[in-house]
Amino acid sequence: AMILSTDVRALSSEMPVLSYRAFKRLSEAAINVQRPLHLRGRNVDLGEDDIVLSSSGELSIKGPGLIVGTGHTLFSVGGNRQVLTLEGLRLQHLSSPNRSMKREQGAAIWARGKATVAIKNCRVSSACGYGGWLVQRAKMTLQNSTIEDCGRSGIVSFGQGSLLVIYSSICRAELHGICVRGSSTVELRYSSIEDCGIRGIYAYHNASLEMYNSVVSGTRTVSSSAVQIEALRPEDQARIVMEGCDLRLNAGFGLSIAGNVVCSLGNMTVDSNLEARIDQLAGSAALRESLKG
Repeated sequence: AMILSTDVRALSSEMPVLSYRAFKRLSEAAINVQRPLHLRGRNVDLGEDDIVLSSSGELSIKGPGLIVGTGHTLFSVGGNRQVLTLEGLRLQHLSSPNRSMKREQGAAIWARGKATVAIKNCRVSSACGYGGWLVQRAKMTLQNSTIEDCGRSGIVSFGQGSLLVIYSSICRAELHGICVRGSSTVELRYSSIEDCGIRGIYAYHNASLEMYNSVVSGTRTVSSSAVQIEALRPEDQARIVMEGCDLRLNAGFGLSIAGNVVCSLGNMTVDSNLEARIDQLAGSAALRESLKG
């Protein structure tokens, strides 16, 4: 039986649908010959299975095309040097009654080890989980793409992961647009985070956040800041750089900085909920001055 959601069926009515087994065979062949897999408008129904990439090598998939599934993830990318490139695709990670616990909700893309994921010109959603989930030293680049309608956060990184978001949008996540901890690094350029339930960006422990010419708007929780970074444990030191950014129309504070955080803030606009909450022993006056105007 097909597991495609109503809107996907509408998109798929005149397009061939590949099963998990057929798609897995094509993916393995593409890796072996070191050539991209072109979907050419076909749709892929993974059912409750996921494509597991665990050995060194590179899989590149080019659209147009649609990939859907109800398993823990659509793509599980691990190993030492595994590379996954997705271009011109729509990915829909659908809910399943077999995954009721939060830790079971999974993600559209799960990257571990030293894996690298590049997402270009794609739309990615996860009905109950994350759009992207990075652990250990995994890296992800999101370019000219949209992460949307995620049941948890848009993209998370737990460990020493690295995330670059450029000319992209993360919108309507139930929790945070981006959430990172440990020693993860995040860089946003010319991107937007919109209409998320709690925070646009939440970074803590030893995380590093850089934002350039980007917007965070429409968060819906009064008690939480649109962008929050904190380093509260004695061993923590976080870092934030913001240049030319706009924090607007958010329910709570625009920016919250707490603990041992190294800051560089310039040419920012924070609207009616202006005042950033800055709970630092040193430098708070200079930080507040940098936020004026």
